[in-house]
Amino acid sequence: MTQTMTTTKEWKWAAAAVLAASLCANAVADRIVSADCALSADENWTADGLVTLSGATIDLAGHSLKVAAIGAYFATLRGAGAATA
Repeated sequence: MTQTMTTTKEWKWAAAAVLAASLCANAVADRIVSADCALSADENWTADGLVTLSGATIDLAGHSLKVAAIGAYFATLRGAGAATA
């Protein structure tokens, strides 16, 4: 026997649970770079979702960096190489 949601309150709780789960899943998938770093090889971060540079510099050092999406707050990409989104 299956139980069905019949009240508005039950629907709201179910919707809130789904929203919370999706927000948590996105937070885990996203990558935040908050310290300077340099690539030592080509990198593919496309599975990390949104890559956010927060006050950091990524030195490509002649390598390529692939990302699904990128956002930046006071950040820099430098060095020979290629960054693609």
